[in-house]
Amino acid sequence: MQQKLMSIKRFVIISSKFKYLATILCSLVAVQCIFYFIQSSHTQNIERSLTGLLRNEINMSEPYRLSQSIVDLESIGLFRCSILKNNTQNRIYQDLRFKLKTSECRPSFFHLNGKEINRTIMSINGEQWQLSLISENPASFYSMLWLFRVLAASTALLFHLYLNSEIAKANLEKEHHKQYFELAEQVAHDIRSPLLALNSVASEFGQIDPESKSVLEEALQRINAISNELLNENRNAILETSIDEVLQAITREKKAEFKGRPEIKVRYLSNIGSRAYASIHKESFRRVISNLINNSIEAMPKGGAVELRLDLSTNEIHIHIKDSGPGISPTLIKKIGARGFSTKCSGSGLGLSYAMKQVSAWSGSLKIISDVNEGTDIHITLPLVKREDTNAIVLVDNDPVIQKLWLKAAKKYNKSLRCFSSSSQIESALASIQKSTAIYIDVNLDASECGIELAKKLNRQGYVELFLASGYSSSYFKREDLSNFKASTGKTPPWIS
Repeated sequence: MQQKLMSIKRFVIISSKFKYLATILCSLVAVQCIFYFIQSSHTQNIERSLTGLLRNEINMSEPYRLSQSIVDLESIGLFRCSILKNNTQNRIYQDLRFKLKTSECRPSFFHLNGKEINRTIMSINGEQWQLSLISENPASFYSMLWLFRVLAASTALLFHLYLNSEIAKANLEKEHHKQYFELAEQVAHDIRSPLLALNSVASEFGQIDPESKSVLEEALQRINAISNELLNENRNAILETSIDEVLQAITREKKAEFKGRPEIKVRYLSNIGSRAYASIHKESFRRVISNLINNSIEAMPKGGAVELRLDLSTNEIHIHIKDSGPGISPTLIKKIGARGFSTKCSGSGLGLSYAMKQVSAWSGSLKIISDVNEGTDIHITLPLVKREDTNAIVLVDNDPVIQKLWLKAAKKYNKSLRCFSSSSQIESALASIQKSTAIYIDVNLDASECGIELAKKLNRQGYVELFLASGYSSSYFKREDLSNFKASTGKTPPWIS
């Protein structure tokens, strides 16, 4: 089978340069050459026949009878366009070429409309006769010629299509083998991190604590998810996923994985809570971030810090993976990302190429910002999925003690809370705050503006879930001052009963 494919490929390498039209043309030229040689053989037979048929007339040296015999032979279809000339007297006795069109009296290789015969014959009395004529092909000759032209072109076209289908099958089979190999290679690459985390936790299994148990369960779930994906389960599960939750889980896993290396510091920074949602394949995203963190750590053999940061803009989620390693030169940055290219001696080049492919599939982008001795910052951008968060709450209060109190209560009751100290701060962040978000506003903010004026501004922009979070009772305020608030709740977080 392998030898058959190799022979087919050699032939196709040559024939593919000509494509379909060239293949048909080659077959037609072959047919033309074959019928040209058949015509040559037919012309030789006519020439021998003429010599025998005209012998008597030549011996008798009668030009009239000789000319009449030529006319008779022409009428039965042996030749056409004849000329009879007396070489001794340099006199033309017969010229029948004027009867036909000039083009028909010229032999053509393409049309195969006869071959020219030039014959000098010596008569008994010493006269020389020059006979020039064009042989005539029979009707069956042209019928067979066109039949073979059609058959040759059709056969060549079908054979070319057959070869293309065979080579396509061979390429498809080769591509399948390549995909299987890449998949196995990718799984071997991705499964390394959760296994290292398992080994690290398992080494102290005797005194396992709840945090280590949680890491162990997450690592086991990740291995199981990778196996499911290998078996084509959940391959296309693109869901709205909380990026913050995933990044927190990965940070815990990495801290457990590198617990035995105190020189490695992994930390996660974010102040946007659970508002960052993106449409991604959750397990693939975990693999992407895990591989990129591994790359950063491997670039710092003597230790260093890896910072994982999550930011939010109006329509995008921004993820930064920044390390304190030696950095990457501009020349290498251009090559990084190609499958198989790696700056590590034993690297496979899979981590970054896989990351770029996946992020692109989620309509995102991945950029590498680095310089020698300056560390590397990998910036991933994903489209933000804007969704209603029933737990989203905003507090506008310039008292840091109150802010800490509300943040502690929000964490305890699983609420998403954002705190602002002034009207200018919240106004600059309105693009990321849903219109249905509950906003609690204190009366005394900054010197330039009070909470009542801020509520008026927010109400005009469509924010209706506004609450007065003040230590004063409602009777302290004028009725028109409270018209933009739904209720007055006081300083205590309202979800605490």
